[in-house]
Amino acid sequence: MSVVLLLAALPSLAQAEGPQALFYRLPYFAADDTAACRSDVLAYFQTQPQVKKLSAAEWEKFSEAFYRQLEARDVLRPLVDGRQVLIGTNIRWLSVAPACHNVLLSCDANRPDSCAEIASLPNEQVLTPIYSDQENIVAGRETFAGDVLNIANTDFVISNDHGKSWSDIALPLPCNSRGVSCRLIAQSALHYTLISTTLNPDGAIRPFQDVSLHSTHDGGKSWTTVVQQWRGIQIPEAVFVKDDVAIAVPEADGEFLTISRLDLATGNQETLATQIPAAKWDTRNYRFVADFKDSYLVQVEARESARFGKIGVFVVAKDTAAPSSKLVWQSDGASITSVYSSATAIVIHSATIDTKRSARARLSEKLLYSLDGGANWKQFAMPESLLGSMLQLIDNKLWLFSPAAVNTLDLATLNPD
Repeated sequence: MSVVLLLAALPSLAQAEGPQALFYRLPYFAADDTAACRSDVLAYFQTQPQVKKLSAAEWEKFSEAFYRQLEARDVLRPLVDGRQVLIGTNIRWLSVAPACHNVLLSCDANRPDSCAEIASLPNEQVLTPIYSDQENIVAGRETFAGDVLNIANTDFVISNDHGKSWSDIALPLPCNSRGVSCRLIAQSALHYTLISTTLNPDGAIRPFQDVSLHSTHDGGKSWTTVVQQWRGIQIPEAVFVKDDVAIAVPEADGEFLTISRLDLATGNQETLATQIPAAKWDTRNYRFVADFKDSYLVQVEARESARFGKIGVFVVAKDTAAPSSKLVWQSDGASITSVYSSATAIVIHSATIDTKRSARARLSEKLLYSLDGGANWKQFAMPESLLGSMLQLIDNKLWLFSPAAVNTLDLATLNPD
């Protein structure tokens, strides 16, 4: 984050109003909240000639701009699971001082006044909640080294007393080793699926090998290898798991893209054909899939794309006898796109990127959402105060997490553009 970038942000500090409902103001990342944990970055900026020339009032605006530039993805690790909202913090983006602790915050989703810190961690550790019920919390644990922001290793932990104490989850492979990437999906406090990949020795064609899947029903005491290498799938985050079935879009090797389904209980695999032409839509760098009622939602990148590609979202029928594939959205420029689904709604969230600056330079964000299974779509432009938020969808309620606050949007009552 440069001095020039922050100075350019000074005129636009006012937060825009919007239809969002404030759930909880986060007391960690605003300038007034961090007096006891002063930003290392701001301390560095104060030594720079451009900043030394600022008046006291200009310095105050400069400091506010710094905190407004914080990205939710950098400092928050949220989860909405049933009636619970859990948020892990990463205070290292402000300071790596040992006195600056990270926390895990817990809230009742229906009672904002219930929010409380249930765990405190040293500065070098960050918790990412994965699953929760009344007593149990499963989380990823990122451990950092020294004063750097790069993760040194990642493992997984569980609390059986709602955050008071934690124990390591035994894994079938060393996820915290160099060159290994792991993702844990928890279906319950004891039932997990571990998706992993490792660097190719030569990296000539693909940097990572095809993913492996392991399953446990006893909290990691014993693991079963479901598949050693799932052909054509190298990204753990690109795998969707529901009801003991894993689905993913493998690399294209024919005229049309396919969806691969893996039964986690038996290891049986099947392939669903789509009508998405491989000549137009690329699966080498970007493809994700999600389950929605009688269809799958598939995100792929247009082959004409360069950096920050043009993304298409398809609704693909699950009926293997008639694999219809409908293009429901396509970005008209460089964008970052995410698709969310619940039992009642589909939401496509896209951010148009200013590629002349960086992936953080969002020109605009919009929601395209459907409450009738994709038959009809509405569009909503995100207000300035919500830009850069992390999203989670529960039924018709969209949860939006920013460094400043947790907000919600009710899609059923939202007035579209």
